[in-house]
Amino acid sequence: MNWCLVQSDDRDKEELGVQSKLMEKNRATCEQDPNCSNVEIPLQNVPPYWRKVHATRSCLDNPGCDACLYVDSDAVLNHHHWQGATDVETLLGQGDFGFTPDWARDRMNAGVFAVRNSSTGKAIMDAWLSEQSNAWSTDSEGEWSCSVNGKKCPWAGSEFEQGAFITKVQPQFKDVLHESSPFLWNNDILNCTGHVKHFMGNYGNMFAKDGKQKAIQRYLDSCS
Repeated sequence: MNWCLVQSDDRDKEELGVQSKLMEKNRATCEQDPNCSNVEIPLQNVPPYWRKVHATRSCLDNPGCDACLYVDSDAVLNHHHWQGATDVETLLGQGDFGFTPDWARDRMNAGVFAVRNSSTGKAIMDAWLSEQSNAWSTDSEGEWSCSVNGKKCPWAGSEFEQGAFITKVQPQFKDVLHESSPFLWNNDILNCTGHVKHFMGNYGNMFAKDGKQKAIQRYLDSCS
């Protein structure tokens, strides 16, 4: 399998902080794999939480990508366990779309997922894109926000990419989706385990201010 790595974030290196190091490590891991290609997809005027859906759908237009693996900017391919195409195939299983639940909170975590470059894979991504909410808008400084009837959109609700997938896409394509273990693919435990480390949340209880940044730096210091 030739697989393609998709990352997409509209923040610059300064705004990302130490997360930019995770993105750099992901690119390096891909570059060292003859079966992997980094896919750079320029996007403009796209709500931040929907960038991943646009970028991954565009990835499927590349005939050199048998599958596209999307990884959030706060997630990293863990080189201690990463096995390239073998892992991508494992995440996909016998399905056209592979994902994990969100640690019992939601039925899907949109931070790490893979989609097969097939007619069904493209149909899944097209259906997901069609659910992009018009509740997103920008202010005079270009900052995005989401509101419905004057109220802030609930986190990960149907206006967000994750909630839209769970409520609209997942039921429609349930027979061709493959659910994997979050311990492997969205591992947020502060050690060197898991195929993908995903530093979800802010780790505020453990590290107080700048918890996510400190948790990532701890991982880089101890597991690189």
